[in-house]
Amino acid sequence: MNKTNLSAYMAMTVSQLKEEQRMGTAHVYQSTLNRIKDFMEQNSISFEEVTPVWLKAFLGGSSGGNGISNKKRSAVMTNLFALPLGLEPRTL
Repeated sequence: MNKTNLSAYMAMTVSQLKEEQRMGTAHVYQSTLNRIKDFMEQNSISFEEVTPVWLKAFLGGSSGGNGISNKKRSAVMTNLFALPLGLEPRTL
């Protein structure tokens, strides 16, 4: 598990969710990853770059027109930080 690169970790999570046939959740994670890449204007982001200020700015924007709510994005971000911190993620 890549605990330093958020983008790589999210891509791995999307692949795992697809293998588990959890397509809806995989879509939410992939959409969130795409939005992060657009927001950052780069393909890679480290966990260290995600600060409370960054998260507020990221979640403060629109849904991007793809129907993924910021509530779902917030849940994704919470889950992504649970594992590297040794916490159990919540099921979406």
